[in-house]
Amino acid sequence: TGYQRRVHGVYSGEWAEGLKHGFGSYKFAEGKGEYSGVWEKGIFKEGQWVVSDGNYYEGKFDNKNRPCDPCGAIKFPTLDLFQTGDYKKGKWCPSTTLMKISDVPQAGEETTEEEAAAAIESGTTA
Repeated sequence: TGYQRRVHGVYSGEWAEGLKHGFGSYKFAEGKGEYSGVWEKGIFKEGQWVVSDGNYYEGKFDNKNRPCDPCGAIKFPTLDLFQTGDYKKGKWCPSTTLMKISDVPQAGEETTEEEAAAAIESGTTA
C-alpha cells in the first residue's frame, strides 16, 4: 500500500478566490508544453499555448481551454513562419498562407508606405 500523487503541471501567476486569475503560466508535466497569458476564474482565456518543440498558438480560448479565436495564429519561431486561422472542431483551419514572421512589423516599429504596399502585394500581412 503506497500513495501516489499524479502531478499534471505547475502554475505560476496571479490568484483570486483560490483560482488562477490574472496573468500566469501553467507548465505541463514532463515538458509537454505551457499555457501563458490571461486566466479568468481558473480558466485560460487568452495568450500562448506553447508545445514542447517551441511552436505555439496565440489567441483566445474557450471555457475548456481549447483555441477558439478566428484571428488566432500558429507560429513556428525556428522557421520564422506563422499562419493565421481558427481551430474548428479540433482541427486547424488556416485563413492565410504561411508567412515570414520577420516580414510583419512588430508593435512600435515604423513601416514606410512603400514597405506596406509591398507587403500587401506579396501577401505577407494578415
